[in-house]
Amino acid sequence: MAPSECLAGPGEPLALHLAEVARCVGVRGIYVARKLAKVFETSPELAMDFMEFAALMHDVGKADAAYEASAEYFPLHEARSTDFAYEVMLKVKEKDVSMPLRNSFAEPSLVNVALLAIAFHHYSHKTYERTYERYSVGGLTPRCYDYRQAIEAWSPRTELGKALRDAALALPGTTRTGTHGRLLEVVVKRMHPKLLYAASAVLGILNECDVEVAKKNRHFST
Repeated sequence: MAPSECLAGPGEPLALHLAEVARCVGVRGIYVARKLAKVFETSPELAMDFMEFAALMHDVGKADAAYEASAEYFPLHEARSTDFAYEVMLKVKEKDVSMPLRNSFAEPSLVNVALLAIAFHHYSHKTYERTYERYSVGGLTPRCYDYRQAIEAWSPRTELGKALRDAALALPGTTRTGTHGRLLEVVVKRMHPKLLYAASAVLGILNECDVEVAKKNRHFST
């Protein structure tokens, strides 16, 4: 792997973190992908592609220019990650009508499950709700593109997954903001049971892999 310009945490290259979390989700999320396929009437392969896409996107926001080059902590980065992931989905939707992207973030769909997992993998809405609203944190202006290494290494199972990969690699960044806030509105209201349970299941796998990979790769000073 090329020398790292961006970190996911103390001593851990961002590309390494994203690649290993996605790999972990791909292994441990097989049962969840099968359940999602039944719930959303699609293939397990497509469900897994969306789960791995969420894993690859969850920390992309840490590459934003708002953080110092040597940063090891990235407050509210998940809002930036969510804006970027949503922009990728919009780009795919422009070319592929099969992309299950609608106008409502409250609709039970694989797209919204993935976005919710990216947006709330730190459960930060519990403590930062007013912060997101007050400062409109979001958008992504990368100071590095290390995360592309992880995306390039991804091998999607479906044509839609490949389209997500290609769009993510082609997108230089996004000025779009507010996606996290709109998802937050869904979370604080009564969510559709399908969306709630599906997002919770994917969040469980993503957070488990996220913590495990971070513990293995990060080097905290004592």
